[in-house]
Amino acid sequence: MRKLLVFICVMFCFCCFVSAQESAQDSVETEEKSEEEQGDFRNFFVPDLSFQALQIGEKDWVFSPSASLRYIRTKNDGVESSQPDSLMVAASYTPNIFTAGLGKDNVRYLHSLSLMGSVGFGKNNLLVLVSSDGEVLFSDIRTIFGGLLYTHEFFKNDSFSLSLGAGLVVGDLGIKIRGVNIYVIPLPMFSLSYSSDILDASLSLLGLNLTLFPKKMFRFEGQCAITRFDSIRNLTFDCKLVYYPLHNTEAGDFLAVAAGVMNEETSFSLRDKDKYGWQYYCVYGEVDASLVRIKAGYHFNGKNLLDDEPVSDLHKGFFASIQAMYFF
Repeated sequence: MRKLLVFICVMFCFCCFVSAQESAQDSVETEEKSEEEQGDFRNFFVPDLSFQALQIGEKDWVFSPSASLRYIRTKNDGVESSQPDSLMVAASYTPNIFTAGLGKDNVRYLHSLSLMGSVGFGKNNLLVLVSSDGEVLFSDIRTIFGGLLYTHEFFKNDSFSLSLGAGLVVGDLGIKIRGVNIYVIPLPMFSLSYSSDILDASLSLLGLNLTLFPKKMFRFEGQCAITRFDSIRNLTFDCKLVYYPLHNTEAGDFLAVAAGVMNEETSFSLRDKDKYGWQYYCVYGEVDASLVRIKAGYHFNGKNLLDDEPVSDLHKGFFASIQAMYFF
């Protein structure tokens, strides 16, 4: 079930990311080409590089460099065309490197690959995802995950929107009926969003996202979701107090400084069918300059997981990540 929830989260976050990037890019293009003919469509690429380090033992680390590329094509306002209003294609790859090895065979390298595509016509959107992670990509059903999701926006005004949808998910979801593994299931979806000067919020099957005082220099941003239903540790969250020092200047929200606390859970499947993972709480600081984001902190009160069950305490330690992206 956790794989299913992670899949939903990935697809939802991808949709939100694309929407946000479209808005940002529209603003940039408008400023740069206000006097130029832009044609019927805009096309741009978004390369993204990141690196994360997580300490899981006194001398044991997990290093995760990552690279992704997104292509986004959007129709200009007022253009009439039989072509899609929006088209997005994305690919990402992450090798996870274990300094001390993982599992009985001391596995040093695990791989993650995902391919996504989205096409939109008016208020309708179709999203496709294929991903794989493990020692050998696409080696069996346990390492493959895929889905097809359709959504329709039923209502939208200046402060409220409602979208409903459905789709199919394919993969080893950990679901059994009378001892038989179920690899394909239907998936309903809904999304509610509200926006005002005091609160920006969205609620869906994935959980809750909110921002208090979204137009102020100081804001509170938070998100939470349930990954499983075994204990309170399955409530993942990320809450932070954010300061935008340039908010009252022409730079606006270009720079943000934040301090926060979060609950994170990660897992990896090996060829011997064992699943290793970690759940931990952490405090962190973050600097976000729009195109570059740096985050670092200290994690504590964590658990080592085997097949999603806690088996021992996780070593307290540090984590850090850096991410850089660009539009062209």
